[in-house]
Amino acid sequence: MTRLGHVWDRVLSKFLNAPVSLRRVALSIGMLGPLLLLYRDLIFLSRPWLDLDLLLSYQPRYALLAEGLHAGHIPLWTDGMLAGFPIAFSEFGWFYPLTWALLRAFDPLRAYTIELAIGLALAAGAAYWLGRVWGLTRLGAYLASFLFTYGAFVFATSRFLNYADIYFALPAGIGTIELITRGHRKYVGILGLSAAVMALAGHPQIALLFGFTWGLFAVFRLWCACRDRGPQHTIASLAWITTAVSIGLAIGAVRLIPTMLNTGLSVRADGLGFAIAAQGSIPPWSLALGYLFPSFEIPRLLGDTLNAEELLYLGMATPALALMALCSRSRDKVVWFLCGLVVVSWIFAMGSFSLGFPLLHKLPLFGFFRQPARFGIVASFGLAYLAAIGIDQICSVSLRTSTPVRWITQAWVRLAGLIGAGTVTATVVLSGFAFLIIPYAHDYIDREIVGSEGRFLTAERYYRTFDQLYERMTAAFSLEFWTPRWTLCAAALTALIFWAWIRRRLPARNTQVALLVVLVLDVMVAPGHTIPTIPSDWHARNQHAVTVFPTESSGEWRIFSYRGLAQKFELSTAVGTTLNRSHRDLLEYLFLNETVSPNLPLTIQHASIDGYENLMSRAAAEYLAYIGSERSTIDGFASDASLDAVERSNLLHNRLSLLAAANVRYITSGVELEDSLLLNLRSGPIDLPSWSPVEQNLFVYELHDWAPRAWITRNWQTIDHTMTPNAVLDAMASQADPDMVIVNRDPGIVATTPTEPDIVHKAGRGPRHVTLRIVSSTPGLLVFNEAMYPGWTVTVDQKPTDLLTVNTIMRGIPIDRAGPHTVVMSYNPPGFGLGLTLTVGGLIALLLLSTASWRSDRT
Repeated sequence: MTRLGHVWDRVLSKFLNAPVSLRRVALSIGMLGPLLLLYRDLIFLSRPWLDLDLLLSYQPRYALLAEGLHAGHIPLWTDGMLAGFPIAFSEFGWFYPLTWALLRAFDPLRAYTIELAIGLALAAGAAYWLGRVWGLTRLGAYLASFLFTYGAFVFATSRFLNYADIYFALPAGIGTIELITRGHRKYVGILGLSAAVMALAGHPQIALLFGFTWGLFAVFRLWCACRDRGPQHTIASLAWITTAVSIGLAIGAVRLIPTMLNTGLSVRADGLGFAIAAQGSIPPWSLALGYLFPSFEIPRLLGDTLNAEELLYLGMATPALALMALCSRSRDKVVWFLCGLVVVSWIFAMGSFSLGFPLLHKLPLFGFFRQPARFGIVASFGLAYLAAIGIDQICSVSLRTSTPVRWITQAWVRLAGLIGAGTVTATVVLSGFAFLIIPYAHDYIDREIVGSEGRFLTAERYYRTFDQLYERMTAAFSLEFWTPRWTLCAAALTALIFWAWIRRRLPARNTQVALLVVLVLDVMVAPGHTIPTIPSDWHARNQHAVTVFPTESSGEWRIFSYRGLAQKFELSTAVGTTLNRSHRDLLEYLFLNETVSPNLPLTIQHASIDGYENLMSRAAAEYLAYIGSERSTIDGFASDASLDAVERSNLLHNRLSLLAAANVRYITSGVELEDSLLLNLRSGPIDLPSWSPVEQNLFVYELHDWAPRAWITRNWQTIDHTMTPNAVLDAMASQADPDMVIVNRDPGIVATTPTEPDIVHKAGRGPRHVTLRIVSSTPGLLVFNEAMYPGWTVTVDQKPTDLLTVNTIMRGIPIDRAGPHTVVMSYNPPGFGLGLTLTVGGLIALLLLSTASWRSDRT
């Protein structure tokens, strides 16, 4: 052992004395190597990440963006989801030039993966740079960079592009604020650019979270600068920071302004109710244990919560090193800021379990913030830098003799023993007493933990859910599985290193390297770092339902998926514990792919009346909830657990006329629908992998008397604005005359009986306009079954005409005379012109500000 120690000392000494270029290469490998290792299937095999949000929401949207870019325009509107939606103005980064460049160069799937990897690489580089700005050694800065970038919370959520694109902005913004307050104004441009990327590419709530953290640090740093350098310097620094951030927001105005106006039309117009906003709160006990055990997740499988406990874990040694940083540099202002940031983040992450988040929820903009567990990202950031400071301090002679540090090391030695005893006990209980727990305790555990009662069509699958929970608990805590074994090993190694260091058996430099190696391995194998993928042949295959649809009718009718989300749970839980979680997720995806749900019509050139979108208009949400969509932002009968299958079927029958009126021709379903208004076109099992122990049927129906995309009616009724939305929809459903429509105001024309059939030609579509050529035998109302949104205008024979809202969500155009007509509908999103002007002005202003700041620094 002594000889090995001497060899290690020589190797370490040679590395530390190596040329700068060699050390930089080693650093680059250390930061990018884990990324390439973890992303190997995504980058080198071009396999999709098996995540339902990514596959069913992100990928279809970016495929549409890629199609538009190749055609020479940026899509602002699509009729492929929600009967029409302003797709550019939501939580997705539609106006980020890096996204455009990659989508032009690669297919959408590979472009998406490459951009994720670039986002993580930029985050690692920015985090390392901030560490050096704060005076950390290369080893300490690397540890901070690694823990922040590859910590489970950041890495696991990096599958979402609007997260990954802006992770770099958190350390980059704090670093530039630090340097600006020191007087280095040339970094103002980086701050403005970081703010611009957050505004253009980021998820709004993550961008708000990072902006909030910037604000906390700016207040702290300006207060320190005022004490150290006087108010004049502080005011000047504040002016530079405020200007840079304002310009960054101006650059993002092309996205921000129309998105805010779009939000005003949705159910989120007045913010989120506290009950919804607080979903994902982390209980205090879970918060504490999440940092000490990587699998500490007790999931409420089917509740509306974000199970973030396992994402908090940053390695067994990280909390101890953070405490050492506080003990050894208790007068360091940065340490105190990081400690305060971590504590504040914990308080907010507790959500409804603390007083902090209810108060934060009342602040402007934070009324739209949900999932308080996301504050765990900021807590991970603070702990990563505290741990880096702690590992740097190990070389301090006084640290080894510090009484608090001795207490910390002793506590971690005892913690290793506690983890060992706990995992052994859990193994005995979960494995040895399963014959008692499974048959007799499932009802209690379901009520307290799972939350599956009333969500399944069969009792058998209800019990299967408990089996899956039990499997996850066993995998998390029993030594029969890999994660608890490694956790016990990591705890023992960490305790041994601390014990050897405090006993002077291990030199300080070797202690640093040993802790770094253990931490890297500990974090890399912790939950949240596995990337399940889909075999390429299953991802690329055509849906069976599409073979039933006539391809020549694309753009003339819509499809609707019934009970897709509920049935996917039925499918995955039917397999019980015979398959692992990734295989169950794959089965769910394959089923949703077959039902062409929820946003997958975007990828097959078909249109749907439903879709997954948080900012769908309130009118669309009410309509979708009424007709049985599970993806509406307003609860409807399809997601009502109190109704059984027969009651749902009866409601669907009574409301099929509204589906037909909304241009829906085909309905896909995982359950059989027996209804006289539906023609069964396909019924049979879908193709599932050979390892699947269950079968799942797919049913495709054609709806009788479906209304075309465009048609002319002479029968209308003006809506009674005193009626509730459901009352209006009830009145529509009870209409005996299929030609009768409800309009929001008098069309201003006199309806007369047609003398001969009307002619309505197929609509011609452009990026931002629709052209219809019609021949009307008498005056009437042209119904165009596509969503009514602000920004749409219409001309009839080049004469501006007012649009009407038909059947609560569609468009209507009054035709005041008989004969041939050319109807042109154009889309100019509200706020888009102003936003584009501000963006161009912001880019010019950022260039001028950067130039002025460089000159200011040089003088």
